Amino acid sequence: MMVPPQWFILSELAECCPRMAGVAAYAASPERSLQRDHPIKPYPVALGEEERERLLKQGGTVPTDSKQAAFALAMPGDEMHPVYPGGSGRRHRITVVGQLGRLASFELQRDGPFELPLREATQGWYTLAKL
Repeated sequence: MMVPPQWFILSELAECCPRMAGVAAYAASPERSLQRDHPIKPYPVALGEEERERLLKQGGTVPTDSKQAAFALAMPGDEMHPVYPGGSGRRHRITVVGQLGRLASFELQRDGPFELPLREATQGWYTLAKL
Protein backbone atom coordinates (compact mmCIF):
# COMPACT_ATOMS: atom_id res chain seq x y z
CA MET A 1 0.00 0.00 0.00
CA MET A 2 1.26 3.46 -0.86
CA VAL A 3 0.48 6.60 1.13
CA PRO A 4 -1.00 9.63 -0.70
CA PRO A 5 2.09 11.93 -0.90
CA GLN A 6 4.22 9.22 -2.50
CA TRP A 7 1.33 8.25 -4.79
CA PHE A 8 1.07 11.92 -5.82
CA ILE A 9 4.76 12.19 -6.72
CA LEU A 10 4.80 8.92 -8.69
CA SER A 11 1.55 9.79 -10.49
CA GLU A 12 2.95 13.15 -11.52
CA LEU A 13 6.18 11.57 -12.78
CA ALA A 14 4.28 8.91 -14.74
CA GLU A 15 2.08 11.57 -16.34
CA CYS A 16 4.69 14.21 -17.09
CA CYS A 17 7.96 12.36 -17.42
CA PRO A 18 7.59 8.90 -18.98
CA ARG A 19 11.36 8.39 -19.47
CA MET A 20 14.01 8.40 -16.73
CA ALA A 21 16.31 10.51 -18.92
CA GLY A 22 13.88 13.43 -18.64
CA VAL A 23 13.50 13.51 -14.84
CA ALA A 24 16.21 16.14 -14.20
CA ALA A 25 14.83 18.51 -16.87
CA TYR A 26 11.29 18.03 -15.60
CA ALA A 27 12.35 18.70 -11.98
CA ALA A 28 13.92 22.01 -13.09
CA SER A 29 10.96 23.04 -15.30
CA PRO A 30 8.61 25.95 -14.51
CA GLU A 31 5.71 23.47 -14.12
CA ARG A 32 7.42 22.10 -10.99
CA SER A 33 7.91 25.50 -9.33
CA LEU A 34 4.92 24.96 -7.04
CA GLN A 35 6.45 21.81 -5.54
CA ARG A 36 9.99 23.24 -5.49
CA ASP A 37 9.03 26.47 -3.76
CA HIS A 38 6.22 25.13 -1.54
CA PRO A 39 6.81 21.69 0.00
CA ILE A 40 4.02 19.14 -0.45
CA LYS A 41 2.76 19.33 3.15
CA PRO A 42 -0.68 17.77 2.62
CA TYR A 43 -3.40 18.89 5.01
CA PRO A 44 -6.61 16.91 5.67
CA VAL A 45 -9.80 18.76 4.77
CA ALA A 46 -13.40 17.79 5.30
CA LEU A 47 -15.50 17.04 2.26
CA GLY A 48 -19.00 18.37 1.83
CA GLU A 49 -21.67 15.70 2.31
CA GLU A 50 -22.55 15.70 -1.43
CA GLU A 51 -18.94 15.19 -2.50
CA ARG A 52 -18.38 12.51 0.14
CA GLU A 53 -21.46 10.57 -1.02
CA ARG A 54 -20.42 10.91 -4.67
CA LEU A 55 -16.94 9.54 -3.96
CA LEU A 56 -18.29 6.62 -1.93
CA LYS A 57 -20.84 5.73 -4.63
CA GLN A 58 -18.15 6.05 -7.31
CA GLY A 59 -16.12 3.52 -5.31
CA GLY A 60 -19.10 1.15 -5.16
CA THR A 61 -19.83 1.77 -1.49
CA VAL A 62 -23.05 2.59 0.31
CA PRO A 63 -22.51 6.08 1.81
CA THR A 64 -23.87 4.98 5.22
CA ASP A 65 -21.20 2.24 5.63
CA SER A 66 -19.29 3.40 8.72
CA LYS A 67 -16.21 1.33 7.79
CA GLN A 68 -15.62 3.36 4.65
CA ALA A 69 -13.82 6.68 4.69
CA ALA A 70 -13.78 9.50 2.16
CA PHE A 71 -11.67 12.58 2.74
CA ALA A 72 -9.25 14.88 0.96
CA LEU A 73 -5.67 15.97 1.48
CA ALA A 74 -5.17 19.56 0.34
CA MET A 75 -1.84 20.30 -1.31
CA PRO A 76 -0.24 23.77 -1.64
CA GLY A 77 -2.36 25.78 -4.07
CA ASP A 78 -5.69 24.32 -2.91
CA GLU A 79 -8.10 26.92 -1.51
CA MET A 80 -8.37 24.89 1.73
CA HIS A 81 -4.64 24.50 2.40
CA PRO A 82 -3.98 26.37 5.67
CA VAL A 83 -0.37 27.35 4.98
CA TYR A 84 -0.11 27.85 1.19
CA PRO A 85 -3.69 28.49 0.03
CA GLY A 86 -4.60 29.07 -3.59
CA GLY A 87 -7.31 31.39 -4.81
CA SER A 88 -11.00 30.90 -4.11
CA GLY A 89 -12.30 27.71 -5.71
CA ARG A 90 -8.83 26.37 -6.61
CA ARG A 91 -8.37 22.59 -6.32
CA HIS A 92 -5.07 20.83 -5.74
CA ARG A 93 -5.90 17.82 -3.61
CA ILE A 94 -5.91 14.07 -3.35
CA THR A 95 -9.23 12.46 -2.52
CA VAL A 96 -8.96 9.21 -0.57
CA VAL A 97 -11.73 6.60 -0.51
CA GLY A 98 -11.59 3.20 1.16
CA GLN A 99 -11.78 1.15 4.29
CA LEU A 100 -9.65 2.55 7.09
CA GLY A 101 -6.52 0.49 7.65
CA ARG A 102 -6.92 -1.29 4.32
CA LEU A 103 -6.49 -0.50 0.64
CA ALA A 104 -7.78 2.84 -0.53
CA SER A 105 -8.16 4.52 -3.89
CA PHE A 106 -6.74 7.95 -4.63
CA GLU A 107 -7.73 10.59 -7.16
CA LEU A 108 -5.86 13.79 -7.94
CA GLN A 109 -7.99 16.90 -8.38
CA ARG A 110 -6.00 19.76 -9.87
CA ASP A 111 -7.08 22.83 -11.79
CA GLY A 112 -3.79 24.67 -12.29
CA PRO A 113 -1.78 26.54 -13.32
CA PHE A 114 -1.48 28.27 -9.99
CA GLU A 115 -0.61 31.89 -9.42
CA LEU A 116 2.77 32.11 -7.75
CA PRO A 117 3.95 33.02 -5.25
CA LEU A 118 1.28 31.55 -3.01
CA ARG A 119 0.67 33.56 0.10
CA GLU A 120 1.63 31.92 3.38
CA ALA A 121 -1.47 32.02 5.55
CA THR A 122 0.04 30.58 8.72
CA GLN A 123 3.35 31.68 10.16
CA GLY A 124 5.19 28.46 10.89
CA TRP A 125 3.86 25.13 9.66
CA TYR A 126 4.79 23.40 12.91
CA THR A 127 2.16 25.34 14.88
CA LEU A 128 -0.47 23.27 13.05
CA ALA A 129 0.94 20.08 14.59
CA LYS A 130 -0.13 21.36 18.02
CA LEU A 131 -3.81 21.67 17.01
